[in-house]
Formats: sequence, structure tokens, C-alpha cells
Amino acid sequence: MQALSLQEKSLRLRLIHTLQWVLQLAAGGVIIVALLAGSLLWQPYADQSEVERDQANETYLRVMSELQSAACVYHQGDWLPFLSCESAGHKRFTLRYEVLVYEGNSFYYSPFYATQTDRVLREFRNKPVPDGAVGL
Repeated sequence: MQALSLQEKSLRLRLIHTLQWVLQLAAGGVIIVALLAGSLLWQPYADQSEVERDQANETYLRVMSELQSAACVYHQGDWLPFLSCESAGHKRFTLRYEVLVYEGNSFYYSPFYATQTDRVLREFRNKPVPDGAVGL
């Protein structure tokens, strides 16, 4: 096997260092984007008073328990998908990422519920439109 010249070793070393620098830069960019997205999700929730946050989370959990008996229509939306629903008690609500509109009032629920909201939206994505969902 032929030994590498000093120039070839130097070139390989520079290439390795450049690749490491690019990967570190990309990882830093991903972290910054993740932090920015996280802060954008938390901002509307954090701007509410403690009473408003508690009420929003309680309303979200109540809607989740009523969801199986509600007539819901999945909408792709311009930016993000959402559900328009009417509960068995004829209460209308719209479930979006980070905000729940219940009887005309907006509730910014905890971002910790984002995975549950995502699961619900995916579940309703392929469901047929129910008969009682006229006007949703």
C-alpha cells in the first residue's frame, strides 16, 4: 500500500474539518428553528392569565371527552388542518393546533396537548363526513 503524501493528508484533514463545521452549523440551525417554533407555540398560551389557561385546558379536556359522540368534519385548511364539530348537546366547536374555538370563544390550550391534537386530526382525516354534519 502506498503511503499518502503530506499534501494529500493535509487535503483530507481540511475536508474532514470542513465537513464537521458544516454539520455543526446545520445542527445549530435545527436547534434554533426548534426553539423558535416552540416559543411560537407557547406564546399565545403564556399570554393568558392563570385562570384563562386553566379554563382553556379544562375546556380542551371536556371537548376531547365529547369528541367521540360529536359530528365532526375534517378540513385541510389553508395552513394547517382543523376539525369543525357539533357535540351531542348541539355545542359547536373548532379544534385547531394550539387553539380551540368553543361556542365562539377562543381557548389557547397547553402546547403539551399538541400530540393528542395531532392524533385526533389524523384519526378524522380519512373518516367519511357524518350525516348530521350539515353546515360544519
